[in-house]
Amino acid sequence: MKKTFYLLGCLGFLAACQHSAVKQVSAADPAADQPAPVRNASAKTPEVLPVLTPEMRTFLAQYDLAELWCPADDASISAMNGFLGADHYRVEIVLLSVRKDTLRPSIYYVTGKDRFKNRITPFAGTITLQSINDLAIGTAEMRGYLDNEKSNAKGYTATGTYIFNEEPASKGAGTFSGKVVVDFSLDPNLPDGLALFGLSIPATEASATRGSISLFEGTWRSYHTNGQKPVIWAYNFLPIASEVLQDFSIGEREVSINPKYARLGWNEYWTNEEWWAGPGTSTAQAATDNL
Repeated sequence: MKKTFYLLGCLGFLAACQHSAVKQVSAADPAADQPAPVRNASAKTPEVLPVLTPEMRTFLAQYDLAELWCPADDASISAMNGFLGADHYRVEIVLLSVRKDTLRPSIYYVTGKDRFKNRITPFAGTITLQSINDLAIGTAEMRGYLDNEKSNAKGYTATGTYIFNEEPASKGAGTFSGKVVVDFSLDPNLPDGLALFGLSIPATEASATRGSISLFEGTWRSYHTNGQKPVIWAYNFLPIASEVLQDFSIGEREVSINPKYARLGWNEYWTNEEWWAGPGTSTAQAATDNL
């Protein structure tokens, strides 16, 4: 299982702590190049991500990071939220399986489902990690955050690319692609020492996740029209929501989503629904947005 450490400063909606076992595999070459991410459809120059160093390759060969995105316990699976298109309509993404390539340890094979305007579409693809960097957190500071004076955990940020191809037979299907970033802690002396790290502290706020813990940002491209739309989603979407929509959250002690964004799909956020547990594709609501 994986564990998430964070402060409930905004909404009490993030998933509970879950641990992940650390697995050993043989070292190998990194994955083949993936298309570079873009922030929006008009971007002309792709972002160049760093190449894995020998130390990073050794790290990825030694540790399996799959459960940072998908817990082993199905009951702990939850959807991530974000925004798709120029109107920033709500999109939900759930990763249902994440499996590491034992020969190319920077590659993870992914299956999942997305929901957009009541249409549920399965997808499959890859996450390809391209860098592992330290979070700026000292040993004593980390032990204080974890409330464990004997912990040897260190904080890290993993960065890479993702490509998720929706089922071609599904109406309005296409491909999600872009950049993925995740903050996590790892104690190599514990079998369950791998954990998402989401404390609201300077180190995570300065991270490429922008305080969202696990962030996916890029574009969605239609199979049918080849048109592109910007997309962004995250494990903790609140830090990025304020960048996308003005006054997205309201209130101070009890933060809630601004009612004016109900028209963009946020009126049912509090519904505890495992929509991904049903059939693969739903044809409900023909509001296809001409995807």
